[in-house]
Amino acid sequence: MGDQGFVVSANTAAWIAEQLESHEITKELVLSSTVHIPPAFIRDIFSENQLRRGIATGYFYEATVYEMLLHITRSSNRIRYLTRKGADVSPERLRPYPALGQDGFFYSPLGELKIRGNGVDLAEVDFVLEDSEGGLLFGESKISGKFLANGFVEDLSYKRRLLAYLFPNEVQSILISPANLAENPQTLLLNNSWNYFAKTEGIDEVLAGLTPEEIPSMTKTTRSNEKLVYWTDFRPARQLNYSKLHSATRDAILKGVNAGVKVQDLVKEQGDSLLKNVWIGELNEQAIAALFEKKTLCIEDCNIGAELYHSRFSKIVLGLGLPECRPALYLRSKVRPSYIKLGPNTPSEFSFERLLQRKYTPYYDWLNSISVPISAPKLMDFLNYFLQEKLIGARIKRAVPKRELSELLGVELTWADKYQDSS
Repeated sequence: MGDQGFVVSANTAAWIAEQLESHEITKELVLSSTVHIPPAFIRDIFSENQLRRGIATGYFYEATVYEMLLHITRSSNRIRYLTRKGADVSPERLRPYPALGQDGFFYSPLGELKIRGNGVDLAEVDFVLEDSEGGLLFGESKISGKFLANGFVEDLSYKRRLLAYLFPNEVQSILISPANLAENPQTLLLNNSWNYFAKTEGIDEVLAGLTPEEIPSMTKTTRSNEKLVYWTDFRPARQLNYSKLHSATRDAILKGVNAGVKVQDLVKEQGDSLLKNVWIGELNEQAIAALFEKKTLCIEDCNIGAELYHSRFSKIVLGLGLPECRPALYLRSKVRPSYIKLGPNTPSEFSFERLLQRKYTPYYDWLNSISVPISAPKLMDFLNYFLQEKLIGARIKRAVPKRELSELLGVELTWADKYQDSS
């Protein structure tokens, strides 16, 4: 596909929503979608475990929505293209795996649509449609409001902002669900000019009537259809150079800090940022000593002091989460290729937020490449500048890899609660 400057037709977005709402979800449709679903989730749809069955239901619904969109696309000249996903993606398109330097459109090993910046998965969209006028519509499918994670609205807004940057015209989205998400408290901010809701038929009744014997064989064949196009063939009007964007944003933030710009104003400036993290630099030995002297670093009941740090870790990178401008410390393990991310609970205490392992994310290689030295005075000035109570924010909860962290620290950990961070 050539260079494109998409302009979205709101009429097309509304029409798609109407078509989805009137489309019947039959057993035949659901069975045809199973070719796109990983085998583990097909097994889980028959599980007695309610949580596993609920997650599997989400995968079935997403695959069924894709088949519905393909039916709609084939039957109307209003839709020019639908992006391939799942089993409709040929094996060679599922490479390469994430690596530094990758910018643009990629597929995951499961055929999911990804946008990467310097190898990092910035966003995933469930589908992308192009209408007969060249309009672009992306969307999400959710089985119910229970599966709307914290920050869902912000995440969807980020995806739209990212696509609007690449295709610099108005971009529309559609949120598809058998639930009435238009009235869900978590999505009220999406009742705006660029997002549409589609309330489809439910899928539970069809799934309840399925038996394992009815599931088709999992021989995947890539369908040939002129209206199915590859996500990796999209050529945006504006190219993404995430590393260059990172450097420019870092310079702008440091310039603002040095000029004494109010933190609140700096946060506002980053409100529309395409970056999720900025790496400020690597702490030198004096900065590391000052950090352990003036701040507390801990992972639940284990305080990471200077002695434990030098025996188990080899590097600390100072980062800033965007757009909220929230400081973070990244400690590189000597035990295995991974970083532990610590975030502020208070102006004087940092605690565990995320484990970044090399085999799962290019963040490890990116953090390894950060070598701009940070001195003790600069570190303290930076932390004092950003560590204000009203800007720190509350911790969000997520399962913690207790076994892995115990191994990295060389101590047995106990846990009072669980933590989470999105990046």
